[in-house]
Amino acid sequence: LTIHEMDDERIRKFLNKRAPERAEALWEALKKDREEEYGRMYELAQIPFWLVMISSLSGKDGLPRNRASLLDRSIDKWLDYERHVRIGGLKINDDQCDAFKEAMIHLAWTGLSRSQNYTFEIGEARKFLGARQTLLDADIAIQLAQDCNLLLVEPPDKPVKARFHHQLLQEYFAAHELAERFLRRKNLTRLWKIPWRDWKFVKSEWDPLPPPPQTDWAEAVVLAAGRLDAEQAEKLALTILQDNPPLAARCILESGMKAGDAIIEKVTARLLADVENHGVRLPARLAAGKMLAKLGDPRLSKQRGEVQLAGDEKVTFLAPDWVNVPAGSFQMGTNALQARLLQLQRADVTSDEQPAHIVQVSAFKMARFPVTVAEYRCFMEADGYENDAYWKEENSLRWRNATLPFEESYAAAQFRLYKENAEQFLPQLDALVRQGRISQPQAEAFRILVKSSDDEIREQWEENEKSKRGSSGTVARPWLWDNQQYTVDNQPVIGVSWYEACAYAAWLTEMLRKEGAISEREEIRLPTEAEWEKAARGTSGRLWTWGNLWNASYANSLEGRVTQPSSIGAYPRNKSPYGVEDMIGNVWEWCLDWY
Repeated sequence: LTIHEMDDERIRKFLNKRAPERAEALWEALKKDREEEYGRMYELAQIPFWLVMISSLSGKDGLPRNRASLLDRSIDKWLDYERHVRIGGLKINDDQCDAFKEAMIHLAWTGLSRSQNYTFEIGEARKFLGARQTLLDADIAIQLAQDCNLLLVEPPDKPVKARFHHQLLQEYFAAHELAERFLRRKNLTRLWKIPWRDWKFVKSEWDPLPPPPQTDWAEAVVLAAGRLDAEQAEKLALTILQDNPPLAARCILESGMKAGDAIIEKVTARLLADVENHGVRLPARLAAGKMLAKLGDPRLSKQRGEVQLAGDEKVTFLAPDWVNVPAGSFQMGTNALQARLLQLQRADVTSDEQPAHIVQVSAFKMARFPVTVAEYRCFMEADGYENDAYWKEENSLRWRNATLPFEESYAAAQFRLYKENAEQFLPQLDALVRQGRISQPQAEAFRILVKSSDDEIREQWEENEKSKRGSSGTVARPWLWDNQQYTVDNQPVIGVSWYEACAYAAWLTEMLRKEGAISEREEIRLPTEAEWEKAARGTSGRLWTWGNLWNASYANSLEGRVTQPSSIGAYPRNKSPYGVEDMIGNVWEWCLDWY
């Protein structure tokens, strides 16, 4: 039997039926939790059982402070029902109730020390349930735990075994012991140290890069932080920081504590140091980057500015970290020797890169990193999509205001190109896979594409177009904006058309002029192809931003199997001679002129 997670519509319908007077407030609180991931209540709310608890136990003040608080209330409610309400329930007194909780804590600690959701032989369970208390018989404790849906005893015939009804319950009770041992200054490092010996790169040739291995105690550690007061929770986070920075960040974010500036600065500094250290394993750098985004990436926050527009309207923006690129000439394109070297590295060499020629470029500035989700969100929140003044390029308003005919789209042109060259292109796919230039799934997608009909491609294109447009039919967001995987604050924004990129640049120009950061003669725009290439390779004619030899560990490319955008700066060797980062791999970037 599989219980599928509830989607937003089902959650809202459930809340409206069960708690109509509080439904809207609860839904808004869950949405906030989902976006900020402080208490991870939304994740629990997708499970019907826990949604019942959340709707029943959330008061006028909103959701419980964290998961530990929700579980405290839930278990007290279940015990109260068994003791005072249910006919035939076990009538234990307050001291026995406390003894029962102590017994469950010892059972959970012992079990989690062995494995997650550990299954006990029934005799073993009796032994541990009676090891720390004498007020409640072990069999009565087992019966009470079953009645409260805390323990699952199965099968009904021998041999009988017992385990916690849900892994989270085991982690919750174990967190009590963990918190107490931390307060007694016990050495608990083994509980949160990352077990790298258990990590394996990939199961098969095209599996994505797995995240860092998780200790079995990660959830219990976060729940323990939620049980401590703010001062002790901060101390726990700082203790964990040395061995597991992402978990330390989770303790701050998910415990509900009001963390002080000092601890946030320490944790973000360590996360940033890991992101920018090539000596740190790639999975750890990527994990640190994601937690840094949630906690607040200082590379973005220090660039925050605010200007006042007409009336009292204030607009927030994030200014780029500018890098100076000096005036002068450089070699643009690829000469015969470089083309040969690229071919030896199994890199594509196309005719539009040749012949190499000398180009003179004026001095300019380029952002150190690609435009991030956080930066682009400022444009969206400032109604950048609605303001016609920013949509200056030819056809930009026409594209924004109404869906263009499919025949005029880039997708249609690309589809025709693949169709017309299918006989030459399809036989090369297997070779491209063997050479590592494309993945097996990409090759299969190409095969499906060229076999598709015009109507099938048109239907897919129309679906993609709708995902970008609001209820009025105008473009309101980048493609895939609603997918959390692609909207991490410190990742480059994706799904942005050339028109949107130009409109963002026009908006940022106005913001920086109003702030006085640039003069009226200066503007923010996309780089020309020549400017982009000079910023990437400098004047030495290098093939890659870091030199002339390809290294798959230096950039987020197919070989690394990350298969999604990564946080800016997560590949510290991927820097141009001028210090511009992420120009190879990660995401495609727009230029002002046609490439």
